[in-house]
Amino acid sequence: MLELATNSTVTVNVPPADSNLVYVTLLLVAVSAFSLYLSARQNKETQKLMAEQTQAVGKQVDQAVAQTTLQQRQFEALLKQQGRRRIQEMIQVILSPTIMTLDSYVVRSKEAPLELRGPLTAFLTDKNARFYERSSYWVFRDFQVEYRDLADKMMLFDKEAVESVRLKYLEMHDALLKAVHEAVPEIVKNSASKVIVDDVIPTFIVEQAVLPYLRGLPEQVANPQQKQLWEEGREQILERVNRPEVVKLVGNLKAANGACADASEVLNKELVALRDNLGKEYGLTHDEYFVPETPTLYLEEG
Repeated sequence: MLELATNSTVTVNVPPADSNLVYVTLLLVAVSAFSLYLSARQNKETQKLMAEQTQAVGKQVDQAVAQTTLQQRQFEALLKQQGRRRIQEMIQVILSPTIMTLDSYVVRSKEAPLELRGPLTAFLTDKNARFYERSSYWVFRDFQVEYRDLADKMMLFDKEAVESVRLKYLEMHDALLKAVHEAVPEIVKNSASKVIVDDVIPTFIVEQAVLPYLRGLPEQVANPQQKQLWEEGREQILERVNRPEVVKLVGNLKAANGACADASEVLNKELVALRDNLGKEYGLTHDEYFVPETPTLYLEEG
């Protein structure tokens, strides 16, 4: 019983605590606390397990990525190796021979300005061409697909520069042949031994005597009748060869060969640059730019 000091006295009766209720309450608190502990521990273990699983999955992903990357690199290496053989063939069949030909055109324009120039692509594109090779034909077709611009420039070079030289050469050759034909009657008339001239002799005179003369080379007339005609009529023939209209045609051919040389240098720079770039990209040495020479075997007698 409690007594409170106030203006009035209040009496409160507090019943005695039930010990069983206290024990139950304490037990409930303990169970609740234990449950919270177990839940927290379970959550922690779950989080740890999830972290381990995530890490394992991450390792598997990394391994899968690494495996894929390795396979991709191996595939790329295989493709590059196959491409290397293809590029080497393209260099050996197309680029290197063309580069050497163009180099010779530049040099020969000064040393032999009255010569013909051969096309770069005829034996690669024309099945009726003299040096046509089926394998080279297909390599050039492949080259056309990969490097269309340069392939077009090579064919344009043939169409413009080489064809111009050919036409100028034919004009000059026809004029020289005409000059020899005009001189033949007078030569035969004045010949002490009566030279016999057939239809082909004037052509041989042009090829073996007049053209070497114009090129500053020794005359190489071997046939007795042709040699006799040339020796007896040399002055009359050269008099007609040195006429202004013929000299002009000779000059036209020299000019055409000069223009061909200039075009050769321009095209050659592009082809050399492409060959060097491809060689560097595919690890080709300079020797691999060319078809290996077949060794010559000598058999000993005995």
